[in-house]
Amino acid sequence: MTRCLTRSSFIKKSINKGKDLLDNGLTWRVGNGLKINFWHDSWLPSGPIRQQIEGPLNFLEDNLTVKDYTQTSRTWPPSTSLTLPPSVFSEIQSTFFSIDQNDEDILIWNHSKDGQFTVKSAYASISVASNLKSTTNIMHNMNWIWKPFCNPRQSFFLWRSYHLALPTSQKLNAIIPTIPPTFKLSLSKAIEYHFLVISKSPGTHRVNQIVKWKEPQESYYKLNFDGSASNHHLGAGGIIRDDQGRHFASFCQFVGKGDSLKAEF
Repeated sequence: MTRCLTRSSFIKKSINKGKDLLDNGLTWRVGNGLKINFWHDSWLPSGPIRQQIEGPLNFLEDNLTVKDYTQTSRTWPPSTSLTLPPSVFSEIQSTFFSIDQNDEDILIWNHSKDGQFTVKSAYASISVASNLKSTTNIMHNMNWIWKPFCNPRQSFFLWRSYHLALPTSQKLNAIIPTIPPTFKLSLSKAIEYHFLVISKSPGTHRVNQIVKWKEPQESYYKLNFDGSASNHHLGAGGIIRDDQGRHFASFCQFVGKGDSLKAEF
């Protein structure tokens, strides 16, 4: 006797959600370009190019790889049948392409600095996406406070702050108007100590270190570069200096859209 299932099982739904998470989080690091579909694969920070443009492609152009375009065009970015948006064109310009035929394309995890998948980074990416989609609902539903992103004492402090339940001077005056000023000051200091010192994880040690530019060896040049994110727009810049600290060359460029993890990666 067989039974027809009209609804997907919990396991199947969970697998589909996990697949969607991987599809959104995996991206290609360009090597020789043989494995990467130029239009449909995610190899730019903003995602697949085909999702960002409109209009039909030429015959068979839909299946061309990044390598195919570099072979048929002498310029990078290559010329295509459709006009690419300036932001996409800029992302392609900032993408490194290897001339070594043995340098294969590699799938990497987009939400970690080293490109390796971890459950922690996947959970963080889900939390960030949820916050961006429903910020208003989250602020009214404070369940996010209890998620493991900080010490439980600090979560409780945030919950009390949101519900105006902290023993501030205004609240204490409303309850007991005759509290001496010295008592209020002592109480506020005790509260600050409780949440900033006692709740601190004993296994965490903070080490302050002064960071400065270190010159390269004599007759060598040194490249320093960094990335940053602001309002989901990513930028990168760098500077080349000699062993005397003299400026040789520098650059800065828009590299697409994303979060701070993408910018650092």
